[in-house]
Amino acid sequence: ARGLVANRLVVVDPERIGSFAISLGAILTTILSAVEPRIRCSVFGLPAGHIPEIIMASQDKAIRKRRRAYMEKHGWTEEQALQQLKTVMISEPTRLAPSIDPKRTLVIIGLFDRVLGLGRSLDLWRAMGRPKLVLLPTGHYTATFATPYLKVVTYSFLRRQLANSKKAI
Repeated sequence: ARGLVANRLVVVDPERIGSFAISLGAILTTILSAVEPRIRCSVFGLPAGHIPEIIMASQDKAIRKRRRAYMEKHGWTEEQALQQLKTVMISEPTRLAPSIDPKRTLVIIGLFDRVLGLGRSLDLWRAMGRPKLVLLPTGHYTATFATPYLKVVTYSFLRRQLANSKKAI
């Protein structure tokens, strides 16, 4: 594939495409990595599965406000809203995660993540087939302090994986 980037023609080797994403991006990239065969390896930072449960358990003010308004509009209890979310959210990461090759995956989880929940993150990791795991002694937002370490770990993992993807000429 070819693309124009910053006025320079670049060639992308389709055998060496990797992905890296954090938080919501990691959740969405889990879905993408499960269905896009050109992605050879992935690093998921602070991901989680069970999106309906995350929505219903969230303490974020904006999410709480929207959740409450939606439930009132439809006359639903929390349990009814949860069941409705489970019904309509067919692209749930834990359902698609088994399609991801665990040998080509790195997952980074914050042990004290109260935003997504350690249990939901570990459930997704298990659904992926227990790939390489980095456990941070942080929460969701405090994982920012581990950025220098994560840059090295992520770069090293992607470099190794993508070097192994290159076909011999």
